Amino acid sequence: MKTSTDFREIKKTDLQMDEHAIGFGAMLLCKSGMAEIQINFGQWQLSTDSFISFFPNDIILWKNATDDFSAEAIVYSAEVLRAASMNIEHEIYRELRDERVCSNDGLIQNVVKALFSMFRFYYNDPYIPSVDKITAHLVQAFFIGFADFMRYHPDSPQTQTRTTSRSRQLFARFMQLLEEKYQEGHEVMYYASKMNISTKYLGKIAHEHTGLTAKHLINDYRVQQLKLALSTTTMSLKEITHAFNFSDQSALTRYFKAHTGQSPKDYRK
Repeated sequence: MKTSTDFREIKKTDLQMDEHAIGFGAMLLCKSGMAEIQINFGQWQLSTDSFISFFPNDIILWKNATDDFSAEAIVYSAEVLRAASMNIEHEIYRELRDERVCSNDGLIQNVVKALFSMFRFYYNDPYIPSVDKITAHLVQAFFIGFADFMRYHPDSPQTQTRTTSRSRQLFARFMQLLEEKYQEGHEVMYYASKMNISTKYLGKIAHEHTGLTAKHLINDYRVQQLKLALSTTTMSLKEITHAFNFSDQSALTRYFKAHTGQSPKDYRK
């Protein structure tokens, strides 16, 4: 039976090393080796028995991985993730996106590995028809438990390293807005006005956290989402033009070609 979920064994040779956006959610448990990964301009490190979450529309860039890197991944569609997130507070969902990596031994040994073991069992049984529904419930239970653990265990390595500075909070807010409004928000002013700060201050925050300008981050995110739409959907160029709030198809083509060197038609081919 075809499902919206998958279970994968991953090695270094399976990693897509160029920057790209994903249209699915996933949980990855590192089994051996080490890797560095950039997600939406945040930097993370993976090592044996560390765990990381991915969400639809994330921009991924694997920067480095040792030859012995291997991992297991639970992969699920955006629809399954929506079902899992239905009864989760928005604040908890944001915490999960901010934390990303977990290396707490207690959580890994007692929760994460048990989650992967359960999913592996159900996914590999051809007589279990409700894998998507099971996955949604397992993911939801994990999200709630993980968020509570991080919130109420201040001695956790993740909690100790988390910064609560205004700059960090504002950058997280910028990235949240970019993830939600990238189709309509083309300019720095659009995001600065929604955050009630100046464009100059937003630029300073962006550079402080990434070394890049706010405009660069906006363009990079939009281009990766355009690539995702072109490569994984059947939307026509006219529909994409409308969805991404371009004035016309020529404007879409000029924008895409300026940032990729290809026209949307050529990229889709």
